[in-house]
Amino acid sequence: MVNCNMAGSAISGGATTGCTFKNVDFSAVDIMGMTFGKCSFTNCNFTGTAFTDCRFSDCRFRECSFGGAAFLNAKMRMTGFSASSLAGISFYESDVRSTRFEAVDLTNAQFSGSRFQGVEFTGSILRAASIDETSFHSVDMPGASVSGCRITNSDISHPFFLKNKLQELPEKAERAAGAPLPDPAVIPPEAAAKVLTSWARELTFLKREERMLEFNRKRLNRAISSIEKTKQVYVRIMPHLINTNVFEQKFNLDNVPSCEVWGYSPCLTTLELAKHYFPDYKPSRGKRDIRITAVYAMGSLGTVAQTAKSDIDCWVCYEGQLTPEAEHGLKKKLDALGLWAESEFGLEAHFFPMSMDDVRANRFSSGDEESSGSAQALLLKEEFYRTALRIAGKNIAWWVTPAGASQKTYEANLSTIENIRS
Repeated sequence: MVNCNMAGSAISGGATTGCTFKNVDFSAVDIMGMTFGKCSFTNCNFTGTAFTDCRFSDCRFRECSFGGAAFLNAKMRMTGFSASSLAGISFYESDVRSTRFEAVDLTNAQFSGSRFQGVEFTGSILRAASIDETSFHSVDMPGASVSGCRITNSDISHPFFLKNKLQELPEKAERAAGAPLPDPAVIPPEAAAKVLTSWARELTFLKREERMLEFNRKRLNRAISSIEKTKQVYVRIMPHLINTNVFEQKFNLDNVPSCEVWGYSPCLTTLELAKHYFPDYKPSRGKRDIRITAVYAMGSLGTVAQTAKSDIDCWVCYEGQLTPEAEHGLKKKLDALGLWAESEFGLEAHFFPMSMDDVRANRFSSGDEESSGSAQALLLKEEFYRTALRIAGKNIAWWVTPAGASQKTYEANLSTIENIRS
């Protein structure tokens, strides 16, 4: 469809696959219950358009205008927006996954009751956006800027959002400074003191979290940019290969337990890169056998000591104890991933499956009781604490714990984290 005017019309109840739309005016159109698959939209006008109960899969929007548009209970998968204006757009009760917003303007956008997972905001602007009861997990924001956003009751874990929130909290305190004090008969001074203490604790925690996540982000960017482009591909798709079974499908690895990396969702760029090497394989769905807590690199990766010949040492941490069969199957897959890194990309990579129970007890010797808890084990753990780089999964609680904290302080810190996240 080219050079058409659909303004003010209503479209409902259908499916469109593999279609191309160019220079089409969809302004103020009510689109309900539509499914769009592998569709391309170029220089289209969606100003004031309402998308209700619509589904988008592997679609592309280029140089489009979405001023004042609204996505209501929409679902997006592997969809891309590039060089488009999304100023004033709204996402209500929507689920957006593995989608890329590249060089788009999201000024005054509204996000309410929505989920964004594996989403990229590349070179995009989020200014004065309203974010309420919305989660952002596995979000990547290279070259993006976030400023003046109002964030309430939302699960945000990217340092750009945290920095915005840190700027927002003192502003709220300054506005409240001129307000009259509450009546002591209504709010006792002890209760007010508890609120202030809680607020100060949250502010301190957010500062620590923002600093450490920003440091991890910069280290990961440095690690990737310091190696050849072909090797960069491996680092980018490696968490996706651990999280799915496409790797063992292609290389016919038997008796490998299915894994799920905590909180991980691949971004669109990762899926595009993986498709080049695994074009004919799709991840199996269903309950996973192993819950991977996180994938951490340790050593020189992402530091000034990294060179073009540096290898990658990764801890693949999981909760609980595995059966001997599951442990053997996981190690077989990880060993195969290391061999593939060498043969396909010329990158030396080593993976070490680690039970979190063993890590906490300083057991790093694969059953060698004599060295469990030894000085060598403690030195290995110290190196991990000092050089750990999170590639996927959970952050390390140690990062936001005060130096020299006692066990009591550490447990109180964990409680603070849970309260802030709940």
